[in-house]
Amino acid sequence: MAGDESGRVATMFRVLRALRNWNQRQLAEAVGIDPSRISAYERGEVGQPARELLERAATVGRISYAFLEQTVISAERLVASSGDRRAEGSIMDAASQAVADQAGPALAAFGELIAARAGETEDEISEDAAKGDPVAGESGSQAELLWDQLAPLTSRQRRILVEDCREFRNAFLWRRLCGESRKAAPRNAREALDLATLAVRLSRLLPGSGASRNYREAIATAFLGNARRVANDLPGAEAAFARATALVEGVGTADRSPADEARRLDLEASLRRNQRRFGEALALLDRALTLVPAGSLRGWISLNRANAFEQAGDPQKALEALHEAAESLDATAEPRLRWVLSFNRIAVRLRLGQAEQAEVELAELQALVVGTGNDLDLLRVRWLEGRIAEARGRAADALAAFSEVRTAFATRDLPADAALAALEEAALLLAAGRTADVRRLVREMRPIFEALGLNGEVLASIRLFVDAVLRDTATAALARAAAEALARRRPQNEG
Repeated sequence: MAGDESGRVATMFRVLRALRNWNQRQLAEAVGIDPSRISAYERGEVGQPARELLERAATVGRISYAFLEQTVISAERLVASSGDRRAEGSIMDAASQAVADQAGPALAAFGELIAARAGETEDEISEDAAKGDPVAGESGSQAELLWDQLAPLTSRQRRILVEDCREFRNAFLWRRLCGESRKAAPRNAREALDLATLAVRLSRLLPGSGASRNYREAIATAFLGNARRVANDLPGAEAAFARATALVEGVGTADRSPADEARRLDLEASLRRNQRRFGEALALLDRALTLVPAGSLRGWISLNRANAFEQAGDPQKALEALHEAAESLDATAEPRLRWVLSFNRIAVRLRLGQAEQAEVELAELQALVVGTGNDLDLLRVRWLEGRIAEARGRAADALAAFSEVRTAFATRDLPADAALAALEEAALLLAAGRTADVRRLVREMRPIFEALGLNGEVLASIRLFVDAVLRDTATAALARAAAEALARRRPQNEG
């Protein structure tokens, strides 16, 4: 049957062959054994091969052995629980196809199968997880392979593997989950939340002293707080950072990592900045900078510091902080950080009325955007081109840019960016006396304005502008005031 050792081995070999579209001879040649042995294993006629052979087969199949094994085990459990022997073949075929095409429709179909594992109670899952070995090697390369297996899965599938499979209890993977949450935050708050939540769960499963587990949980919880912040759940973010602080206070300084501490303080400072508690944000960032003398992390922290100054209404200090950030970088600094620094520096120059210098620096930004590999960055450069064109008196070029990026942001479900570009476009149209075009624009954008979930000053400014448009009393100054209020509240370009 599927659950015995020979049946499992047979399925694993079939899955590997499906993955590479190989016949038995091709797999045997890749692994370095006689083809008759593959045939015998798949027929269940010989005993289980050594794990080394299965791991070698998984390697040539370009898949993690842990993911392969867990996929087959999950399918076996579903067969056993169904009580329908006739279902066995179709479930095993689904398992094979899911592994063969992890990013395609077959994975979605298999998601329905593996999700049944989540029907077990939390106690059952935890009990199974407790039986595992300690962390499966502090290997960065192994964590990369594990992340490659987790990346295309749903959040529920990821949690099942982390809790159920010993190989996924890897401290490097925990760190990678935190980093991926930070990377996802500017573009997908839901994904950032899912990854940070998984990092918190993994921190509790990793071996080590109570202090090391508490510290890892504190750091992961800070990333969770950051994800809640970008999801506009400021009370939830506040609670997460309070827990992170409480966990850290129980950990001695010798057990803390300076880089992790700096990142925790940096993330909390972003929350304080969003809460407009700028003094607290800057104090946290100053503490963080004392922990990292150089490198990319110092650059990100200095960037956050610049954002705090700009939102506090001091663009000159923001520009100085951006220069400090650039000076802290070395040759190994990641391309995206260099791009974000250049982008924000140009944006601040425009606020200071330095449009000519901003246009000179635009060429550098356009060259840097190629290295980010992010088409959204290209769109933001186009937006900045429009602002520079407006500042340099090229209204037609600016209108074309704003209209282009507004449409693209709306299509990409980025309502805050779409709304801001629309307000900038409206200001130019009103300055040109094109009130009919502004009315059409506002009618098109009203659902997006309403979807922002704004309150307070920003909501009042946008409502005032919309009402004025509908009464034919709108002015360019009103549009710019609404844009300025929204710009102060929307997330800064933090990477």
